[in-house]
Amino acid sequence: MSSTRLPGKMLMEIAGMPLGEYVFRRCCASGIADVVVLVTSREQSDDPLAIAMEEAGALVFRGSLDNVLERYIKAAQHFDVDYICRVCGDSPFVDVEYIDKMFVMAEEERLDYVSFTDSIDGFFSEIISLESLKNSAKITKDPEDIEHVTAYIRKNLDKFNSRILSMGIGSIKDKVSITVDTADDFVFTKKIAEQINLDVGVDNFNYSSYSVIHVIESILELSSK
Repeated sequence: MSSTRLPGKMLMEIAGMPLGEYVFRRCCASGIADVVVLVTSREQSDDPLAIAMEEAGALVFRGSLDNVLERYIKAAQHFDVDYICRVCGDSPFVDVEYIDKMFVMAEEERLDYVSFTDSIDGFFSEIISLESLKNSAKITKDPEDIEHVTAYIRKNLDKFNSRILSMGIGSIKDKVSITVDTADDFVFTKKIAEQINLDVGVDNFNYSSYSVIHVIESILELSSK
């Protein structure tokens, strides 16, 4: 809730619900994840978010505002999970198919870290083993690593059993961002969500990323006329 560029964005309404709830429902479309949790801070400013998400049926874990790495470790320990998929709360159209693909790959190959490149900013997620997060916390005290959870791992992939996949969606990835970082981003993602509701139904969050791309292309085409 304390975002500097768009304060309170997690409770801004998109497709008839708070952004945080939309991201939660999108993540619940995963066929592999055992549990979907809002991992937020215990600061008073995040009380409204935690309350809204609990009312929406989400599990909530709260920890340090600044030490997000520690927050993730404690959340994973609390829910007794070995692998964590990290999805940013401002990514309503995160690619669920890749989440499941990476979960399976991580478990079958006992990987420490899996993510992907060559995608639209906003489809991204990453799978991390709890053990690799704990090892990172032992090694690094860099504020950037502590704030961004997987920063140390991503800077030192050679030290971890990792896999980076390529989504390969083409040049559209360079034209748009579908994370909600600014007010303009919010307007754009809200248009996408409203059109997806019309295309696949209000209660369907298990749509493909290609459906999102199709809507984006339609919006961009209309904007250019």
